[in-house]
Amino acid sequence: DLTGIPSPHAICVLNSEEKAPEDYVTHWYKKEFYLNACQYPIQPVKSSKFWPKTGLNPILPPPFKKMPGRPKLCRRKDPLEPKKQRVGKLARTRRRMTCTVC
Repeated sequence: DLTGIPSPHAICVLNSEEKAPEDYVTHWYKKEFYLNACQYPIQPVKSSKFWPKTGLNPILPPPFKKMPGRPKLCRRKDPLEPKKQRVGKLARTRRRMTCTVC
């Protein structure tokens, strides 16, 4: 298992075999390990003004590359953005064509 915790199906199998599921949980989730990790408080970090100067060039973002193809004219709308209401216009609906011979 990738998570280190047995799946519900595996727990049912362990219960039917009368084994403790706690024995099959990775040590990262044990109480002793948690208490050991939380033993010391995390110290706050001072602001960037107090950081030591390295003398190296600052890290910059990668350069912007113009992508191939025609540029998009409209922005991409968010899927949750409400649709624009068209006032006074009805939506076109296609008629279902049926053949009189068939």
